[in-house]
Amino acid sequence: MVLRRGSKYSVILPRTIYDSNASIKSGNNTTSTCSSNSGNRSRSPCSSLTRSRSSSSNPSSSSPQYLLPITKQCVTELQNRKQQRVWRNIFVSCLVAMVIMAIMLVVCVRAVGFPNYQMDFMHKQERDALEEELFLKDVKYRREIKSLEKSMRRHFELQMKNQAKQFEVQLQQHLHSSDNDRQEYVAQIQKFSKRQVLHKFGNKENFYVELKLKLPLQERSKFIVLEMASLDLVPHAVYLFLNQVSEGLLNGLSFHINAPHVLLTTLVDQDGVDRHDQYHDKMLDTMAFAEYSPKFPHLKYTVGYGGSSGPEFYINKNDNTRIHGHTAGVDGDDVAVDPCFAKVVKGFDVVDKMSSLLVEQREDHPFLQQPVVIEEAYILPEFTSPATTKPKRSSVVYTKRKQIKKTLDDRSR
Repeated sequence: MVLRRGSKYSVILPRTIYDSNASIKSGNNTTSTCSSNSGNRSRSPCSSLTRSRSSSSNPSSSSPQYLLPITKQCVTELQNRKQQRVWRNIFVSCLVAMVIMAIMLVVCVRAVGFPNYQMDFMHKQERDALEEELFLKDVKYRREIKSLEKSMRRHFELQMKNQAKQFEVQLQQHLHSSDNDRQEYVAQIQKFSKRQVLHKFGNKENFYVELKLKLPLQERSKFIVLEMASLDLVPHAVYLFLNQVSEGLLNGLSFHINAPHVLLTTLVDQDGVDRHDQYHDKMLDTMAFAEYSPKFPHLKYTVGYGGSSGPEFYINKNDNTRIHGHTAGVDGDDVAVDPCFAKVVKGFDVVDKMSSLLVEQREDHPFLQQPVVIEEAYILPEFTSPATTKPKRSSVVYTKRKQIKKTLDDRSR
């Protein structure tokens, strides 16, 4: 093989494999030499490849070096190694860049985020103290607002009471000024009350109200049906009672007083709450005048308003015409007259059971030990009065009377 020194790549053979007497073999021998040493990459003769110029620049070497033409296998190996170095450099550079970016990220987080956390931690107590202060101020303001509302409400109630008293005084003066004016005033109120009842509750001859009662020591509820008086007699009292029932003001009230002559309700419900304000708010707490008709007197099982104007009502246990009627006033004065506006048509036994309940003296009144609660009161759309039946005669009494009559007949014969 001819040596070409001007070639691009050359192979430098060391002295150990140089033989002056041996001829330089080409072709297969050269290929076998490179291939045999390819397994040991650190000792490969191809690793000692250099440019021809570098070899020519050092002619005075300790051992003679000879340049051989490079084979195709060595060229591919060199290219592979070059690519490996390139990829290794790229990997190392990427790894270094990632490390640098991680370090920069940590530095940025510490520089930007940590002061905020530290600031939040430092100002947490101040923020809590400020929130607590605002909460206390809010509670204080709300209490002040409630106290102002209560004071304003009391002031308004006092004003309304004063105005109501002044109006009552003026009304009484107006009523007692002349009988003609009083009769005209009463006639107008009765006419208005009758028209309102017919418009609101229907055009009926009679109105019925049912009371659902809860008696002590009784599991089932008891019922009483009240028949209202005619609108031609006491329209104003009927109007007031029907409106109280429709507004639900009777629900929850109780019969508390069991006097010898009446069963009286009070405006205190079963929970001990006073109902005067509810009646007053709906303007159903009193009558405009003491309405009474001699055609509907205070007989037994009738219902009337207490105190001449209500709103407490009672059931008469006896004939109380002399006590609560026209003769109750001094010298025929109608001020002390109690309105009588209804009568019991069903539930007489319930009234008798209520009358027999135990009482105790409190505040100079015979209060029931266990009050009778009005669970519900409502207006009946229709009601058929029960047929009156004769009481059944006892069989023993009947047989004795029959025997006596028979003996008398026999003796007469």
